[in-house]
Amino acid sequence: MKSSWSSWGFVVLSVSIGVAGCGSDVDGGAGGTGGTGGSGAGSTASSGGSGGTGGAGGGMGGTGGAGGSASTSGSMAGSGGAGGGMGGAGGAGGSNYASCEECTADTGASASECKAEFDACMAWKTCFSIYNCQHTATPNGPGPCDTTQAGGCCTWFCQEMGLDMEGITRFRALDDCIRCKTCAGLCETTDTYCPVLEPGGGSACIP
Repeated sequence: MKSSWSSWGFVVLSVSIGVAGCGSDVDGGAGGTGGTGGSGAGSTASSGGSGGTGGAGGGMGGTGGAGGSASTSGSMAGSGGAGGGMGGAGGAGGSNYASCEECTADTGASASECKAEFDACMAWKTCFSIYNCQHTATPNGPGPCDTTQAGGCCTWFCQEMGLDMEGITRFRALDDCIRCKTCAGLCETTDTYCPVLEPGGGSACIP
């Protein structure tokens, strides 16, 4: 009879340890620690707790719980808890303009994000002339110039007509700000228009 009570006591103690060892789930926090394997003659240890779920936004998800330790006479240790998921990445920023044409217009980036460069260009006669060549059909000029590779060559020829390094420098600062930075995504100029106007890029415009 004494032996029977000892056996029941062992079972109750093992169940209590198994329940206490379960990992808790915490949203966005660290995963619960895996339960410790029960001692005695069991064949396996208790399994580890499940990891917490990933936090909202860009945070890291909870870490997985630790696996249960092997029982005294067990053949294998408990398995580790499942790892938490990665948090969601933040959304990309949107544009202030609905189209490339709107962004590159006189009322677009040149009046907002690139206003300082625009004012500096308008204050220098040669830069003003290059800008007009790019935007209008001036007599004997190649403009107006679009945002394609051919448009890059068109702009390059407008620059070459200036023959004034200060004017060209001011225009390049303005053109880079508008077409190669602020409006680059809308106008898709990164691999077409802009390389032509980098140092040495004008060679692509010469037959």
